[in-house]
Amino acid sequence: MATLAECMLETAKIITTVHDGTIKSFGTNYFVDDDCQYQSSYFENGTVFITSGSAVDNVRTIISYAEGKFVYSGSSMDLSVGDTYSAAYGDFTLNDIKQACVTTVNNVMLMKEHSGIKVANGECVLPDGVSNIRRVIGSDGKRNRYWDEIGGKLIFDNTSYQDTIKVLYASRQSIKNLSDEISQYIDIEYIVWASVAFLWRRYIERHMKDNQVAVELLNEAKNNELNALAKSKRYLPSNIPRDARFSMV
Repeated sequence: MATLAECMLETAKIITTVHDGTIKSFGTNYFVDDDCQYQSSYFENGTVFITSGSAVDNVRTIISYAEGKFVYSGSSMDLSVGDTYSAAYGDFTLNDIKQACVTTVNNVMLMKEHSGIKVANGECVLPDGVSNIRRVIGSDGKRNRYWDEIGGKLIFDNTSYQDTIKVLYASRQSIKNLSDEISQYIDIEYIVWASVAFLWRRYIERHMKDNQVAVELLNEAKNNELNALAKSKRYLPSNIPRDARFSMV
């Protein structure tokens, strides 16, 4: 499974220039890669991703860059010589990229199941975190279609109904930390292109609504987002319907 940091890096590779390199030396809040030949200040306000070693999945803002020396924000990272990194040009900030990926991932609805829920006298209290019920399955393996979800409970038409049921419900993943893993059932290609579209849309809103290049890049990202969604076998769309409700009358 991909982490949030890995998803952010894949997004950055599409939306801006990214240099991959190896750390040759390091100190407090900086590291040096003598092989990085970009001009001074090129990566300032950009983002550095540590991609191997003890500090893997650490992501920081680049405060300054000159002659292969990267000075980064925050506390000093646990780096070693030979660790690999990716440095992204500062078209979009670390916070911009993170917000795009977090918003996109957390907007995806996934199907989950919860078993062993006891029903007595035609109702049951749903466990914490279980809501948006889409299907109820009785102990006989058959669907029960005679229910409503009200105030954290399932209320059945048959007030004498007793059973131990399983429910399928729709739930969003909640990620916020760089090392958080994205569900294997969420397609990363879709998330990356949706995040790119998010960023270009935000850029146009903030800066240049009439920038034709930005508009074209947004449209390209939206098309690729739709293509990724169409090709994906693992991604579940957000409009999962509940089973049709039947009346006992």
